[in-house]
Amino acid sequence: MNVVEAKNVGKHYKIYHERQMLLKSLFVGLFRRNRGEEFWALRNIDFTIEKGDAVGIIGDNGAGKSTLLKILSGVTIPTEGSLKVNGKIAGLLELGAGFHPDLTGRENVFLNGIILGLTGKQIRERFDSIVEYAGIADFIDTPLRNYSSGMFVRLGFAVAVHVDPEILLVDEVLAVGDQSFQAKCLRTIEDFLQKGNTLIFVSHDLNIIRHICTKVILLEKGKTVLQGEPSKVISRYWVSVGDKKGIGKIESGKLKVIVNNGRLILLWNEKELTKGLSGYTSMRSFVKWYDSSVAEWKILENKNSMILARGEWMGLPIAQEWKITLEGSCIEWEIEMEVRSPVDILKQQANVMLSDDYDEWSGSDGNIGNFPKFRDSVDDDWDCIWSGNAGTGWIGAGSKNKNNDILPPVSFSSEALVEGERLNVINSNPFYRGRVLQHLRENNESAKKCLTGRYKYFRGRIKIG
Repeated sequence: MNVVEAKNVGKHYKIYHERQMLLKSLFVGLFRRNRGEEFWALRNIDFTIEKGDAVGIIGDNGAGKSTLLKILSGVTIPTEGSLKVNGKIAGLLELGAGFHPDLTGRENVFLNGIILGLTGKQIRERFDSIVEYAGIADFIDTPLRNYSSGMFVRLGFAVAVHVDPEILLVDEVLAVGDQSFQAKCLRTIEDFLQKGNTLIFVSHDLNIIRHICTKVILLEKGKTVLQGEPSKVISRYWVSVGDKKGIGKIESGKLKVIVNNGRLILLWNEKELTKGLSGYTSMRSFVKWYDSSVAEWKILENKNSMILARGEWMGLPIAQEWKITLEGSCIEWEIEMEVRSPVDILKQQANVMLSDDYDEWSGSDGNIGNFPKFRDSVDDDWDCIWSGNAGTGWIGAGSKNKNNDILPPVSFSSEALVEGERLNVINSNPFYRGRVLQHLRENNESAKKCLTGRYKYFRGRIKIG
């Protein structure tokens, strides 16, 4: 049964580049033809969604994702084409949509609940459960203008899921919530889908899209590029990335290497080998982990076989420069660190997170094994399966399917820059569902105080096939 049918859907707006400031200009404008520029946010959109589907919508900023969700929710209507929706809809769209900042959290629960179709009686019956889910009982009688963005999201999502919709629309706003609340939302979404309901989810977080979606629609400049199985559509998205801020691409034969804002993405024959955080670095300072995907990146050079990128960390006085060199199916990954003022760095890592299609691991010392199943619960525990000294060998991952055109083996080796550095084979938590090849450096009390200036962070090699 189809719950959504979109045929030739399009939406355009008028864009005005000049502001009429004078009364005379405004008066004259009443008798002149409107000269606003026509902009098509969406054009020729066709798709169907069946009951029980979990559909992800992906694409760059400005691709039309949020506009499509607004049309699906009834916030706006299409300029052309037809859209049929069969089922009760609730949505969490823009941050703060459906809320009034001068009203309290309590008043906004009733306001938003009524907008989403609940009666006053239904809201009163569900009120305590909504507040408990959002975790904002101490602030429920505080005006929303005093709420943080995370509190906004928790309250909005809590109301939306308590409407008991048949179709749930969720925009990128979940990224604002903290990690524990994101995990709670994902568990709720999984329960929602197990009941046979339908999800339409917009996100730039492709790992979440992989985790929960059965189908993905890729939009580009307001048009549908591809729709279908998540891994194929996401791989197509990576192939299509061009010269943008923080993104560089090099290739050799079947291998494509993409540096995307602190992540190293590997594709073989158009199939993505990495997933989640992909290739990335992370550092532990005091009690918090900082990974390279949260830094501000720019591409300094992008030649035929080399990418040079620089990332400035937010929250730490540090920067990294990545030099990625590709020769055949071998990737040289060199990282230099710049520390501008003293900071304690307890651990530093270079990681390659691979697809969970990889089911075997190996080491150069002859150790081999199968990756275990992921834990049932969503938590932060990662399982170290094997560990050995860095600089003396390699670690790798493979698949029982030995056809290299489908899933080639991957090996990872590195230099030992200081004594005691390790190579680790790791199974991530069930949220990421990744196989991780890791280089780990732990700094002792004397070393971590002296990591200032510019020094070599990591030098290693990734070999495909």
